[in-house]
This record gives sequence, C-alpha cells and structure tokens, in this order.
Amino acid sequence: MPAHRSINAADGTATVSIGMLLDDRLDWSPAPTVRPRRSRTTTVALTTFVFAALGVQLVVLLARSRHQWQQFNLSIDFAIFHQAWHQIGRGDLDPLLTTLGYPYWQSHFELIMWPLALLGRLHRDDGLSLLYLQDLAIVASEAVVVAWIRSETRERDTRTQWIAVSAVVVLMVANPWVYRAAMQDFHFEALGTFFTLLAAWDLWRGRRRGWIWVALALSCGDVSGTYMVGLGLSLVVAGRRTRRVGAACGAAGLLWVVLAALLHANRGSGIAEYAYLASTTKPVSAGIAGVGAILWGVVHHPSRPIQMLGDRLGKIWLNLAPVGAAGLVAPWSFGVMVAVLLTNALNARPGFIDPSYQDVPVALFGALGTVLLATSLSTRPGRVGALGVMVVAALAISAIVFDATHFHRVDAAKVSPFAAGELAAVRREIPDDAQVVVTFGVAGRFAGRRSVHVLSYGGQSFPVESRTVVFVFAPAAGNQPVPLTIVGRAERFVRDTLRARVLRRGVEVNAYEWRPHGLSHVELP
Repeated sequence: MPAHRSINAADGTATVSIGMLLDDRLDWSPAPTVRPRRSRTTTVALTTFVFAALGVQLVVLLARSRHQWQQFNLSIDFAIFHQAWHQIGRGDLDPLLTTLGYPYWQSHFELIMWPLALLGRLHRDDGLSLLYLQDLAIVASEAVVVAWIRSETRERDTRTQWIAVSAVVVLMVANPWVYRAAMQDFHFEALGTFFTLLAAWDLWRGRRRGWIWVALALSCGDVSGTYMVGLGLSLVVAGRRTRRVGAACGAAGLLWVVLAALLHANRGSGIAEYAYLASTTKPVSAGIAGVGAILWGVVHHPSRPIQMLGDRLGKIWLNLAPVGAAGLVAPWSFGVMVAVLLTNALNARPGFIDPSYQDVPVALFGALGTVLLATSLSTRPGRVGALGVMVVAALAISAIVFDATHFHRVDAAKVSPFAAGELAAVRREIPDDAQVVVTFGVAGRFAGRRSVHVLSYGGQSFPVESRTVVFVFAPAAGNQPVPLTIVGRAERFVRDTLRARVLRRGVEVNAYEWRPHGLSHVELP
C-alpha cells in the first residue's frame, strides 16, 4: 500500500496521484497549518532579492531587444507580426500578410493582435513595442511562478521559503533558452504562457477569475489552445476537486483548436509538417480534415509517433535539462509540458524541437514543477522523502551546470554594425507607399507597410502591387538561410534584366528602385 498525502489549496484539500499520479490520497503540498512567525526584515529581503533578479533580467532583455532592432537583426517571423501590427494600427482591420499570401487572422487565430495593435497607434516605433511586449511577458511569467512558489511555502519555515524561491529564480534567470527565445523575432507564445500560468494558478486554487486568463490565453492563438489542453490534463489527473474544472479547461482548449481548423485559421501552424502521421496518400492541409486525418493516423499507427519521439530524445532533453526535468512528472506542470514537447517533437522539421520560442512554456512550467515537487517531497518523513529531495536537488544542480556550458548558444544570427548602418540608410530612402522585396535575414523592419515580400528561395514570383518596387539585398546579414548564389542571381536579374536604378550600393547591402510598366508579376531566377 503506497504512502499518501493531499494537496493544500486556498479552499481546502485536493488529491493527486504519483507514478502516473493515480493515487488519489497522495499529498504534495506543505503540511503545517500554523503559519510560522516571519520577521519583516526577512520578508523585505526576499522580496528585494526577487525584484532585483527579475529586474536585472528585464533590463538585459530590453537592452538586447533594442540592440537587435537597431541592428536590423529581425527576419521573416518578425515581418509577419510587424506588418499586421502596422496595418491594423493604420485602420486596416483585415490585413493581408503579403509575405504569406493570406489574411493575418488565418495564420494562428491570434485575436489579441487587434486590441494590441490599436493601442500601438498611440506610439509609432517601427515594431519595437512588439519586442518589448515579448520581454515583459517573459519576466511577468517568471513573476507569476515566483508568486506561486511563495504562496505554496508561506506556511513553511523561513529557510525553506528562501531556498525554494531562490532555486526557482535561478532556474529561470539562468536558463539560456529564455534569452534565446526572446531573440527569435516576435511570437505570441510568451504572452500565451503568461496567461496560461495565471489560469493554472487561479484554477488550481479554485478561483473563478482563472477563466478570464483562459480566455486571454486562447486569444493568443491556436497554439495556446494546446496549452489549455495540457493544463486541463493536469487538473483532471490531480484529483477530484479539480477534475471538473480541468475537463472544462481541456475542452475549451480543444474546441478552440478545432474552431481554428474549421475556419482555416491555422494556416501558420504547419499542419503539413505532421502529414507523415496520417494514414492517407492525399496531401494534408490546414483545416479540420487535415487535423482529423493526422489524429486518425496516430491512433491506427502509434509506432510512427513513438519512433519519432525516440529519435528526438536528445533534443527533448536539451529543453528539460535547464529546468531540472522533474517538472515533467509534477502534477502542477506536466500537462502543459507534455503538450508542448509532443507538438514540437512530432513536427517533421528536425529543428522544430530545438530549444526556441516554441518551448517557453517548458522553461517556466518546468521550473515551477521542479521546485514545487522538491518542497512537497521535503515534508515527507523517512528515506523516501529524503531520497526524493536528493534526486530533485541533483537535477537542479545539473541544470545550473548545463546553463553555464550552453550560454554560448544563445546568439546565432548576427548583423554587423556596418550592415546595420547601410540598412538604416536604405530604409530612410524608401517611400512609405513603395513595395519592398528584401532578403530573408533582415526583412523584419521593412515590413511596416502594405506590401512586403521576402526572398526565401530561388525562382520566386512576386505580384507587382505598387508603382515603385524597392529590392534590398543583404546576402550575409542576419538569419539568412538562402544560399549566396541564389541571392546573387536575383540581384543580377534585378540590375541587368529589370534595369532597376541603383538606390544605394554599399559594402554589405545593395538596394535598387524599379518602376514596373504594365507588369503584374515579376519572377526572380
């Protein structure tokens, strides 16, 4: 017969299980019912430490974002959001993503962009606000995790609370993948994670306010819908008290994903990258039929996802190592982590499971789960409790060592100061109503206009949408996946065949202005 505990909540006691969290009588939260007396000095010191650590991190993130923006080190993903932000802010409530060829709302169903972009009209800053918003969302999410830890350890002794809070702050602030995520253009995953953490905390404690956060999380897109499915799973498995609300939360997330598929509002989700899982020879595209075919294929051929997960265990570990990995089995965090890791690991593109912006929930929920698990196990008497704490402590120490040896992998793409100066000069010379065709690695800051296209591969065809078309070539700058030979052929075609006027010729950046006469399309070699 296994030993048992219960989970302490604001309104009573909830039950969870361990192993596969199946034992309803196991207690994971601190047991003391009498709050220890804590000096005001101790409380102020702990609060100061938290604010100092997160404040320094926020300053670092904001400074790096501004530098990245000034260096034009922003590629196609930033261009997508920047164009939508710019167009909605100018009053176009149904902006077309010219980089992708469909309306913005069909990308990920990220409805939150509309109120944010309208607020962006108050201060035009060429998209810099998007990067700042992402940084604030990351640090605000960490603040929620810290508040959760302090709440769960408020009835413990001072040393335990200090250790728990310090551990979770270090696990988050020292995680190199957090900084890497903030450097990868802009995405709504960070904001979705913030709302998901708030929803998780409030729903776990029985607060109805949690449903406000659920709604806001879902407004961040269909990806956040998968977070809600994972959160619902955690709440269902945790125990009887949270089972009903967990089922409702999971259903809300699933329905949101299905709704996006029905409306074909998930075209940015790359459904075709999961086509290998479907039991059909027909092409799998975005929409409910494609999602259904993939799910049906997984049920009938489970060996395919199992094999893929086995092949990518190493990269999965890269995501788990900085957070101690124990969060993957903690009741508070495992559902969201599993949902994120499964979605990313099963994508056909090998790089999708690399630590990146998609894995922000893993970093934050993982740190939360690891520390809560350690504090809960520390209250269990006997060898089992001691062993559990030692295992979690070892994982935490391993995480710090991992962080120290992987910070060199944070920055990948670079734009030299010389290239940045040339790009800034070119941008100042481009009329607001001109159409821009720009190389992949620096496309982001050129997207604040109605028509922008990104040179992503050879043989691209672009519609002519303006009387003035400006081509910007920076073949070695930023996140540039297009081979130099392709960029070179395209530039020679623009210069020699289209007879475009040289707008600016530099050392690393060349720009041309072309006035099309009667042409509706142009195809580059």
